[in-house]
Order: sequence, then structure tokens, then C-alpha cells
Amino acid sequence: KVIESKLGHMLLMLPLTLKDKSATTPDRILVANTHLFYHPLAAHIRLIQMYAICWQFGKLRSKDQQRPCPMILCGDMNSSLRRAAGYLLIHRHVLPNHTQIREHFNTFEWNDRDSNEENCPSSGEGKSGNMRIEHLEPDGAPEEHWEDFPKIELPDHFPTFLAGYPIEPAFTHYLTVFSASLDHIFVSQCSEQNPFGLAPLRSAPMPTLAEVTEDVAMPSKKLPSDHISLVADLNFTKYS
Repeated sequence: KVIESKLGHMLLMLPLTLKDKSATTPDRILVANTHLFYHPLAAHIRLIQMYAICWQFGKLRSKDQQRPCPMILCGDMNSSLRRAAGYLLIHRHVLPNHTQIREHFNTFEWNDRDSNEENCPSSGEGKSGNMRIEHLEPDGAPEEHWEDFPKIELPDHFPTFLAGYPIEPAFTHYLTVFSASLDHIFVSQCSEQNPFGLAPLRSAPMPTLAEVTEDVAMPSKKLPSDHISLVADLNFTKYS
């Protein structure tokens, strides 16, 4: 309830009924869009938000027990696929020793930022000073005993998600001080418990670094937002 009432972020979720139904397609799909909390040291907050989104997805899908519908989740996650929120959807669980949980859980304070981050942009995870590109270290620390944060795990019946861009873009958000892939399209896979799913067919090309930096950074004359729009063509899949 604190996260729901204090952060002010929203989840828009809509069931869409298919006009042309058949045995190889679901009756409907669930589509959602969201924006997760921005704070650089709040990976655990984004993780909890993502878990809440999955819970809401599951609640709506429970109405279609005979033919569970596939799901599409889009938005600014303020997180890469390796980070806690994206990691949960792709891998179905996040352990307490996950890199970002270890780094952020005991340091995050509501109005507190590291002195070096005073000029950090409000969207993303950057620090002031030299350009910082989100580091590529693998998530998951050596096994340690962490009692202050629970294991977050999706139930067995909940589908696994794929990224709409099979190769994660180098960046979807580019400022003079920070660059990262923060925006995503996620689609649910089919399985024995989830007979219908979605698979990415192709995705729209991303702007090059030269195009983004032509006017220093984003937004610019050619790119009017500080985030890049993602577009993907999807195909229905059916478990057999």
C-alpha cells in the first residue's frame, strides 16, 4: 500500500478481444503499459512494483481458466533486462543476493542521494560528471545469507516472458551523463499451463549513436523525447 499510494506511478491494463477467433488463437490478449520508479538506488522498489504488476496480470487472467490469454507489457522500466525488475520477468525469480538488491536495499532513502548524484537526471540511473553507461556485470552474487530481503518468485502457473527485442538495444535513453536500455516490450510465452503465447517476429531499427549525438543528446530536433519509441511485430504461438 505504501508503494501504491506514495510513488504515484500507474499501471494501465486493458483486455482486448480478438475479432477473428479460431482454435489456434486466444479469445483475447492483455496489454499493459507502466512506468517504474526512477530512483537510482531503488532497484528493490522497482522489483516490488514489477511483482505487483504480475499479480494484477494473474488476477485478470484467472477469468479465462479454460483458455488463459497471452500478455504484453510495455513501458519505461528504468531497468535493463539484467536488473531486478526485468530479471524477474525473464528468469521468474530474483534471489536475495541479486547484485542490485545487495547494493540498494540498505542504502536507499526516500529523499537521499549520494553527494555525487546531486545532478543525476530524474529519469534513469545516472550520476553527474562523465558519461556513465549501465554496467554489464552479470547479476547474482556469490551465495550469501541474506535474511533482510525475501526471494521473489513467480508462481508455476504464471508464464515466462520474452523481450520484444531479442537483442537488447544498446540504449533507449541517452543523456550527456547517462546511457541505458530502460524501455522494453515483454510478451508471454506459451507452455503446457499457458496454451497461448506471443513471439517477436521483427522489431523496428534503433537510432545510431551518431544520430542521437548529432544534437548532443536526447531530446533533440529529430528525437523529441528523451526515450526512444519501441515497435515490434508479434505472432501468436500455441503450445502443442
